Parts: sequence; C-alpha cells; structure tokens
Amino acid sequence: MANEKAAGAPGQAPASREAAHAAAAAIMGEAGNKPDHVANREAPSKDKKFVSMRTFDYNSKPLDRGQIFQFVGLGGDARLRDLKYVVELDANSTLYECPSCGAQFIQMGLRDGHAKSRHSNTRFVPPAPPIREPGETIHSYQNRLDEWAQAAGRMADSHDERRDKMENDIAPLDLSKTQASRS
Repeated sequence: MANEKAAGAPGQAPASREAAHAAAAAIMGEAGNKPDHVANREAPSKDKKFVSMRTFDYNSKPLDRGQIFQFVGLGGDARLRDLKYVVELDANSTLYECPSCGAQFIQMGLRDGHAKSRHSNTRFVPPAPPIREPGETIHSYQNRLDEWAQAAGRMADSHDERRDKMENDIAPLDLSKTQASRS
C-alpha cells in the first residue's frame, strides 16, 4: 500500500500516496483549510436531547420551534448548535407530546402550533381567479389573471414570512461564529 501510486495532474507523472498527503498537509496544514476554532469544534453528543429554536429541516424531517430531537451525527450538527438553531434540553424540563405524531415540545403553545400547522386539514385556498369580462381582450384578461396569481402567491408566502420574522425576534441566530463575521 505504501508504494501505491496516486493519479497526478494531466501531463504529470503519478506521485505516491504519501507524497500526495505530504503535499496536501504542507499546503493546507494538518487541520485542513479551517481555522483552529472551527477545525477543533466538538460535535454535539448524539445521546443528548436538543430543542429546535427555529423551524427548519433536519435529516430530511421538518422540525418546528420548541420541538425536541437528537442529533444523528450529520456534518453540520456543531454549526446548528453554534448558530443557536438548537440548544441543549434542560434535564428537568416538562415535555408536551403531540397527540397526532408523538413529537415532544417544551411548551404547550408550541405543541399546539405544531399540531395546527402540520396536522390540520385546513390549507391555504387562494381566492377564485377572475372571470373574463364580456368584450375584454385576451391580453387584458391575461394581465388581470397574472395580477391575481401574484397576489395569491404573496398571500401564501405571508404566513411563512410572519413565522420567520417572529422566530428572528424570539430566537435570533448567533452569526458571530460564521466565516463572514471573521473576515
């Protein structure tokens, strides 16, 4: 294995794996190209429970604000904790379970909001589209139809925007630990 050759750049002779690793370490340092405070960041424990401070998807599953979950060992787990998307669950917290799906929450109101948004049969229904008026040209009607579609889209998006604004007010992200804040 020590004599195994690694592919070189086009037009160059292949190098040994040891030489390739030595070159990479010389260029990027032992910790890669990450600063020390990022490269040595400890991943959150998979045994501990965490509280979602915002609504987001984790491991292809939607999490609502206040929902309890455990990390599964994904690459961005430490970043979620550092940016305050999640906080560790206090051991003596009272938990409230969703009767529909069994998800646990730290407050009754957050559980009820989850149940309403995730399990309710009521969905956004846009207003009826405009009807073509007698004598109205196809272009004029299409313009009114386009205006209606844009208004319906704004109505549908307004719920998510209100939720995001409220979450930003209640649980702001800690952006001091991002690459952009260190530049």
